[in-house]
Amino acid sequence: MSNINAIFLEGRSTRPLEMKQTQKGTDAITVNFVTNVNTGRKDENGKMIVLPEYYVFDLYGTQAKAVFEHLADKGRLNVRGVHKSRAYLGKDGNPYVENKVYQPVVTIVDFKKSNASAASEEASLDDLPTVELNESDLPF
Repeated sequence: MSNINAIFLEGRSTRPLEMKQTQKGTDAITVNFVTNVNTGRKDENGKMIVLPEYYVFDLYGTQAKAVFEHLADKGRLNVRGVHKSRAYLGKDGNPYVENKVYQPVVTIVDFKKSNASAASEEASLDDLPTVELNESDLPF
């Protein structure tokens, strides 16, 4: 019987994305991101202790291009996939843990600002399209 180690994360990218190509010319990016883990403990001031947890995943082809073009710098994203950790010794001799997400499915939360919205710092509800509905359009 095989077990599936599925994971769903919401985090923020930590490094600027860099588009690369594989040997066959396919677009590829590596995304590094961080999530916050609530430890369930409080410090001496009564504030909840929240620790960062770092992850990495690779995207190829159309997914890589879409995330590269649309994810804002240090933007939030949701990632679903298969989690695998590995421990290793760094060049400095210290132990490290790499958390990798395989077969990632990515949803962008923070998009890059378009030229139209870049003029104003915050998007306004006035910028959203208006949709008018008749009672006959409603399903109930």
